[in-house]
Amino acid sequence: LKLYYNPVLKLYSNPGETEREFAVRCQDGARDKRDEETSKAAAKYDTQLDRLRDRLRKEEADVEKEEATYSGRKTEELLSAGESVVKLLFGRKPTSALSSASRKRRMTSEAKARIEQSKEDVERLKAQIAELQKERDEAAKLATDRWATLSAQFETTEVRPRKTDIVVDMVAVAWAPQWVISGEGPGGGQQEVVLPARRES
Repeated sequence: LKLYYNPVLKLYSNPGETEREFAVRCQDGARDKRDEETSKAAAKYDTQLDRLRDRLRKEEADVEKEEATYSGRKTEELLSAGESVVKLLFGRKPTSALSSASRKRRMTSEAKARIEQSKEDVERLKAQIAELQKERDEAAKLATDRWATLSAQFETTEVRPRKTDIVVDMVAVAWAPQWVISGEGPGGGQQEVVLPARRES
């Protein structure tokens, strides 16, 4: 008995199953294997993506907080500078006012630097997320292409009968009655004619 066999999927065709029918069954089996593989890969990628997205949300919240701090620092710096100008106009010693303005200026610069750093972190995380999403899509496509190829790789194998697989259900003797007519032939010799003994209805 000749059967089709796919060694990767470990599938055999059924007796009487056509090559096309077996190919369709192999495609179904390969699709199941592909779905199983891509599900595992997607779960791994989704875990990493969720972690990166959580970090991204935190960094974006930090940017908003730092921008609010920076805005407040700029306002304080302007007020401090105005205070120094007023003291100079009225002849007061501007030492403490200048020192305060300088401190306010430094704090504003630090707040601005923190904003730039947080924005860089946000862009870096966005790039990592995009790259990971691209890897996930490529892995899914590779799995789809590979299993599509493997599903079409099958061969013909022969199943030979074995003595151990022979089962005797019944042993019987059959006979057919016959008429044997003997007599002298036209040439004078003995001759026999065998005719089936049919039962007359």
